[in-house]
Amino acid sequence: MAERQTGAAPVAAAAGGAGPGPERGPVRGPVSGPVRLAEALARAMALAGGGLLVALGLFICVSVTGRALGNLGGAGWMPEELGAWLGRFGQIRGDYELVEMGAAICVFAFLPFADVAGAHARVEVFTERMRGRLWLERGWALLMALALTLIAWRLGVGTLDKLGNGQTSFIFAVPLWIPYAASFVLAVLGALISWVRLAGRAT
Repeated sequence: MAERQTGAAPVAAAAGGAGPGPERGPVRGPVSGPVRLAEALARAMALAGGGLLVALGLFICVSVTGRALGNLGGAGWMPEELGAWLGRFGQIRGDYELVEMGAAICVFAFLPFADVAGAHARVEVFTERMRGRLWLERGWALLMALALTLIAWRLGVGTLDKLGNGQTSFIFAVPLWIPYAASFVLAVLGALISWVRLAGRAT
């Protein structure tokens, strides 16, 4: 008697014997120790960026809630004592400044992990069935490493420029070299991660 087929085998047989389709996402070769360390650093940066993003979200919620309560206190139908108490609340002045700075830092914290996870936007209509996709992935990894290196260089120049002229934000008077420096450090780490992963793929 013929042995019964179970699981995914009948499906493959019904499709003309075709096996699993081409794997989507980045093609990975053997992963070395330095590459694992670089990817762990990318995950840690993403977690830190996620924590900062959550803090920014809570900060925005507090500011918006304060503004809503302040507007409610000014309503004509509100009892005088309650309206006076609610009127103490209000929007956090200059909240957008801190959100702008924090969002920029979050971007550079997330970039390396987006590269590690293959989460960048990609169009695979022509490439998913190409042979030698590993070399194509290496080419994109090289472009990513070069781009992050260029960004880190320009952020370093910008940091020195802001530090030299003493420029600050308009409302909170935060020295602008601080968010520039934070983004510069993250961009340098991101570039190092990209180069380490590229070297690991080439070996």
